Amino acid sequence: IDGDKEYLDSCLSLYKELGIFSEGIYLSEKEVYKEIEKIMLLITPDIVVITGHDAFVGSDKTKVNNYENSGYFVKTIRVIRKHFGFDDVIIIAGACESHFEALIAAGANFASSPKRINTHTYDPAVVAIKAATTSINKTIDFDNILKYIENGKDAIGGIETKGKIIVSYPFLLIF
Repeated sequence: IDGDKEYLDSCLSLYKELGIFSEGIYLSEKEVYKEIEKIMLLITPDIVVITGHDAFVGSDKTKVNNYENSGYFVKTIRVIRKHFGFDDVIIIAGACESHFEALIAAGANFASSPKRINTHTYDPAVVAIKAATTSINKTIDFDNILKYIENGKDAIGGIETKGKIIVSYPFLLIF
């Protein structure tokens, strides 16, 4: 879910190029928390990226209401977590200059922007790709993710999280 149609389309093209099934929804950051319950129950995704634009617009960086959209991201995460636990859905949330700590505290697995910096369009997508391609039996290798994030730990952070891919092997039954 992205508040910027151009960025959404760019990330959807990346997922498609890598063979990762995805659905994209363009929705204003201010509207997502109102629609997310319906979206989640309809689509039932394994990984949700909630992004768009954000900015620090106040005088106290510790207050979530001093950010353009961090409060809306927090509300959205809380609605998802009412229905889906950490093992059910991986949440990647935030944008440039987002209130990282508030997003993690609300229940995001990964969030932008620990150092309140501008992030790259593909940063959340890189995390989603790694989550989608890591086994459910393994913890996502965050150091490996950072190789692909322009500003590293300043741009994105998160908590220990298991991947989502289920690798199945052919089943052979012999009588």
